[in-house]
Amino acid sequence: MDKLDRWADDRRLSLKTELETLEVDIKEAKKLARNAATLPEKLELQRKIRQLEAKYDEALPRYKVAAREIDAQKENLLDDVSKKLSQRTELVSLFTVRWRLI
Repeated sequence: MDKLDRWADDRRLSLKTELETLEVDIKEAKKLARNAATLPEKLELQRKIRQLEAKYDEALPRYKVAAREIDAQKENLLDDVSKKLSQRTELVSLFTVRWRLI
């Protein structure tokens, strides 16, 4: 169970890191745009901000879909484990050995 939880957490973390990186990039670009000295520079930074926000808007649904897929995979693995645990064992005698000490 711990391995399964760690696996799911690692997958979520890697996806979340992408979103956080985009958020930081957007904040930095906005800060640069506010401090830009010329109008053409501000316009170029605003275009960059729009592109980064578009990437973020595309990445967010992918993150949510991937998170649901991770949960579904985790659930499937749990189901497989539970099926394996519910297997029956049966003892069948194949042969009998008799011996005597003389």
